[in-house]
Amino acid sequence: PDTYGIYAGSTSNHVIRNCIVSAYTMGVFLYDSSKDYLLNITSYDNDYSGMYFNYFYNSTVENVTSYSNPGGADVVMDTTEGNVLRNIRTWNSMYGFFVLFSSGNTFTNITSVNNEHGITLGASYLNAITDSRACSSTAEGFYLHLDSYDNAGSNNLGNVTDLGSNPGFLSTECSPTYVTIFTFIMQNTLL
Repeated sequence: PDTYGIYAGSTSNHVIRNCIVSAYTMGVFLYDSSKDYLLNITSYDNDYSGMYFNYFYNSTVENVTSYSNPGGADVVMDTTEGNVLRNIRTWNSMYGFFVLFSSGNTFTNITSVNNEHGITLGASYLNAITDSRACSSTAEGFYLHLDSYDNAGSNNLGNVTDLGSNPGFLSTECSPTYVTIFTFIMQNTLL
């Protein structure tokens, strides 16, 4: 059976903060939920995903660290609208940050390091991604596919960097300073 560190379904107005979740099927799973506020969440070593938001609306998610979720993704936004996500860090999973069938969301300061797929939008439109980066992704850093690819102009992408990924907006070496800073963040998150 599936297990969840945090689960909320068909309800709204949750405040979830200062949590560490690990060793579940999904670390955080919010389904058919709106007007929620999540702050300072760390999710790692979950079987499928660190955080999964499905039919998730008009909520704010800030200061999330999600990593080493081997079966799926660190953060999944599936059929979402009108959310604000800020300061999201992901690494060492199949998907770092995956957005599917979603629109009207604002994503700021999303960082994906060493995931197979860094930041992916599928069948999504009218989202804004700013001040975000993908580094050392093995398949792609930023990837717009399905309708997201065909209508890339409908997603607002500003100040995004794709470092050392294939393919992406830009493929260059990851700066040693950036990797060192991220390693420092990883080590301090585990304490």
